[in-house]
This record gives sequence, structure tokens and C-alpha cells, in this order.
Amino acid sequence: MLQFEQGANPARVKAANQSAILKTIYHHGPITRAEIARRLGLTLPTITTNVSAMIGRGIVRENGSSQSGVSYLGRKAHPVDIAPESRRFIGMEIQGSRRTLCLVDYRGRTLYAREDGEDCPDYGRNMELARDMVVQALDAWPASGWRTWPAWGCACPDWWTMSGACWRCGQASTGLTGISGGIWRR
Repeated sequence: MLQFEQGANPARVKAANQSAILKTIYHHGPITRAEIARRLGLTLPTITTNVSAMIGRGIVRENGSSQSGVSYLGRKAHPVDIAPESRRFIGMEIQGSRRTLCLVDYRGRTLYAREDGEDCPDYGRNMELARDMVVQALDAWPASGWRTWPAWGCACPDWWTMSGACWRCGQASTGLTGISGGIWRR
């Protein structure tokens, strides 16, 4: 069950509810709204409102009727689950001068993986190769349509402070024209 501090503001409570609901769906889906409410100790209207918003954003979807085999009166329960195609995540490990990259869907299924064995002790060149791997991974998954996104973010500590901003290199091939606060802009 969720527990909140007294005096918590409604926006924080709503964010905590949404986070808990999404985690429950992720770990236990497909799952009915009633089961989510039971697991979290929240009301069914709270679950329904939040799940509807998640369905509207495309991160959760209904999976048809419940397969529990139990017969109920009234409306059938429609289990919800994560929509794995709704989000993509890239993970990159740079270990010394070698790079490994993985692109996964919202369920964590690998869509693309690559290891670059080129030994490159030069930091700037290493970052250029890392950037190129990201672009190759996104291009290998054309359904993402990433080249049409107005902006996208990347958390890369210390990569922006390097003189010459290596992530700006190769703008012609990537179409990325500038970096502002870790966000590439077109």
C-alpha cells in the first residue's frame, strides 16, 4: 500500500500514484484495474482515471477481456499492460576506449545491440564513435522516426564540457544542429 506524508500536495500525490500504478502494471501486467487498486490500496476511480490517462498517452493499453475463467455479472474486466512499442531506450557503456550499445523497448526487449571493438584511446574520437553508434542504432529501427523528432535528450556527464563539443561533429549526417542543456535540436 502507498503511504504519504501528511500535508502532501495534490500534484505530488498524483505523481506518486501514477508512478506506483505504472510500476504495478509493468511488473504484474496484464492486470485489471481492480487488482491494481487492491495491490496499491487506492480507490478504483483513482486507478481508472490514471490508467485512462496512460492509455491516452500510449504507454499502456487494454488487452481485451480477462482470462481468469471467473464469471462475473456486469461489465467484463479489461486487463491493461505496458505498450512495449511506445518507448525506446538506449543504453551505452563506454569502458575505457571501447563502446557497447543496446536499444530496448519499454519491456526491456533488445531491439538492437552492437559492440564496437575499435580501440580508441583519444577521448574526443571515442565520443565521436559513441555518437555514431547511437545514430546507427536509431537508424536501424526506422519505426522510431527519430530524425523527425524536434528534440531529444541524452544524459552524458562531462560530454558537453569538452572543448570542440564532439557531439556537434558530424552534423551533416545526423541533422543535429546544436546542443542546449543535453538536448539536441534541429
